[in-house]
Amino acid sequence: MDQVSKKSNASLQSELHAFILEFYQDHELNKFRYDETKRYFDVPVIGYADGDDPIFESYKNVVCKNHLTPREAYSKIRPDENPKKLTVISILLPQTKEVRDSNRRHRQDSPIPSYDWVDVKVRGREMQAKLNNAIVGILASNGINSFATDSTELIHAKFKTDPLSVDIQWSERHIAYAAGLGTFGLCGNIITEKGKAMRCASLIAAVEFPVTPRPYQHYREYCLFYPNGECKACIGRCPVSAISESGKNIELCKERIWAGKPIVTEKYDLMEHGCGLCQLSVPCEAGIPARKK
Repeated sequence: MDQVSKKSNASLQSELHAFILEFYQDHELNKFRYDETKRYFDVPVIGYADGDDPIFESYKNVVCKNHLTPREAYSKIRPDENPKKLTVISILLPQTKEVRDSNRRHRQDSPIPSYDWVDVKVRGREMQAKLNNAIVGILASNGINSFATDSTELIHAKFKTDPLSVDIQWSERHIAYAAGLGTFGLCGNIITEKGKAMRCASLIAAVEFPVTPRPYQHYREYCLFYPNGECKACIGRCPVSAISESGKNIELCKERIWAGKPIVTEKYDLMEHGCGLCQLSVPCEAGIPARKK
């Protein structure tokens, strides 16, 4: 798709939205390495949030005290600018059933996930970087400055130097929640219309785009465990008992994931890691689960 020319914000947003959806359809990185008929990702889910929405300030209490607001993040990357308006673009890439099935077939006592489950992270990261560059370019051609948060060392520096740290400056899942894309489950993953096995990314742009409404009243609204314990499926899916009725033990979860990384590298020759069992064979795997009437 050719880059769009300067136009109204709503029109630009519409064309940008269409560009993102089209980008993934037949991209070479969205095809399995050994079977080009299979895809890693389904159609993306996209949401937009006002960069000055008060919800971002609340994340300093909800996530961690060092979590940045979009305006703080923008100021770190572009300290000489003070745009009147900011929009956060949240992009979720749902993993296909083929990817999910590959990991579902893996034994729960295996120290590592399936090859496809690991490779989807590698390919997803590469493809997201290409998309981010394209989005930044499209916006720049319309006189709008922007940047992708996952390519910004200033925002993710703490997590990259200490993978077991929960003291992060930018939570993509919480950004997706603010952008109207889903609510949180007992295991900490965000549950969306496409389920919860997905890659999350975001960009911050110095523009005012129409925002995506948040169609929920509570941050746990899509999880069947709340409010009466109707579902506990993800608890039984965790091989190290990191999930309980109190939520997820982040440190225990990450310890398992990172302990398996050397094995993944040796067996698959991929510099990645993962687990994902709590995202599979649960009611919210591929969509928002229906509650019992």
